Amino acid sequence: AALIPVMVFGFYSVGKHYHRVKESLQIPPGYRAPRRPHYVVVLVGKVNRGVVDAIGYARSLTPDRIIALSVVQDPDEERKLHEQWVEYDVPIELHTISSPYRLLTQPILDYLDELEEKSPDDQITVVIPEFVTSWKTQWLHNQSALALKARLLYRPHTVVVSVPILVGR
Repeated sequence: AALIPVMVFGFYSVGKHYHRVKESLQIPPGYRAPRRPHYVVVLVGKVNRGVVDAIGYARSLTPDRIIALSVVQDPDEERKLHEQWVEYDVPIELHTISSPYRLLTQPILDYLDELEEKSPDDQITVVIPEFVTSWKTQWLHNQSALALKARLLYRPHTVVVSVPILVGR
């Protein structure tokens, strides 16, 4: 018997939530989506087919500015990445962040915060190349990307795009 009031309150709360969502999605008269400068950041681990495809996709968005961003563990890894960048003639600017303990999410978020400080009105699109394997092995890949996407979801003026790289097909 005590469960019924709890359930009624729960359903009432859910109804209020849906009402608030509906209200916040209403288009006011005369509303036009603002045109914001568009900044695209392509995340890079190493130069591979997936990264090249992700850069191609990012360029197709015709952003106002596009860069590649990599989190490196040490100067040797950074040097190798820059050598690959030149070897494969990748046509966009490469930025690196040093993270000795291989932390990815926080250094990337900090970098995006710096970009936003410089240009608070810019729309930032983060392009993440992701490997797609069979359903049996997919859990072995992209865990860092999943954590990063979860954090970026709550960042204002930020869009996250996954570029799937089908492996073994």
